Amino acid sequence: MNDLVILFDEVRLMGHRLVQVVEELHGTRVSVPGRGVLEYLLARGPTTVPDLARARFVSRQHIQTLVDTLAADGLVAAAANPAHRRSPVFDLTAEGRSVIGEMHAREAAAMRKGLKHTGLGAADLAQAASVLRTVRLAFDEVVK
Repeated sequence: MNDLVILFDEVRLMGHRLVQVVEELHGTRVSVPGRGVLEYLLARGPTTVPDLARARFVSRQHIQTLVDTLAADGLVAAAANPAHRRSPVFDLTAEGRSVIGEMHAREAAAMRKGLKHTGLGAADLAQAASVLRTVRLAFDEVVK
């Protein structure tokens, strides 16, 4: 196998494992894709459904379904968008911020426990994230 095939296989396996871990740690209140929306809003602030869909490389309809569910659960809320009357901006509610904060805390505790005996430190994790980010961004040059 070539190096890229091995890397992509590990990424897929990691993705599947993360879904299992997230569901085990948090139950099903927030789906994995819904959690991605919460993460995006936490990191980047209020945004529209179309902008969120472009940033996450999925359809607007998919994001709209996720946002509708999160809004119904009180985790995100719509606000008027001065730039576009028909496309509101969505942001986390106080409850949404609390839920994602609690998720982060549970995950950090679980990962500290899981990584305890691996010898991996913060610098190793930062390097792994950097490599994955670089590979992901390289696709911008390949697929437009």
